[in-house]
Amino acid sequence: MLDFNAIGNKIHDLRVANGYSQDKLAEILGVTHQAISRWECGLAAPTVDNIAELCALFDVDFETLLCIGKPVNIDANDIFAGHSRLYVVKQIAEGRVGYDIAANFSIFMPQERLMLLKAIKSGKVSVNTALLQHKLTDEEKLYLRGKK
Repeated sequence: MLDFNAIGNKIHDLRVANGYSQDKLAEILGVTHQAISRWECGLAAPTVDNIAELCALFDVDFETLLCIGKPVNIDANDIFAGHSRLYVVKQIAEGRVGYDIAANFSIFMPQERLMLLKAIKSGKVSVNTALLQHKLTDEEKLYLRGKK
């Protein structure tokens, strides 16, 4: 999964390093400066064609621009800082990021909780279930026991 915030930061850094304003980069790519701003803020991603043009313009490969293979650095005090929520939750659910799910389960939204419970149930991540039990809804408890 791509981390739009990391990609946006990379586009910003490359744009600044190459001396382009958002307006100038937008003109070169044939998009609006608002599109550039949305990319840099992690609110949207460039099209495949725009990615190819950015790679050529900045003389970088796709992996570099898209931050593929870049280690995930998540601040334990604010796990969502600098990353989209979905990206962080998927990284945790896939076991790529160590995080104390049981101690912090209440910070997750219902859909995120379900993703994490699926990962726990499938064995992708381990968790102190005794600590977690007190934070689960009745439906979540049933799900973990395999009754739902």
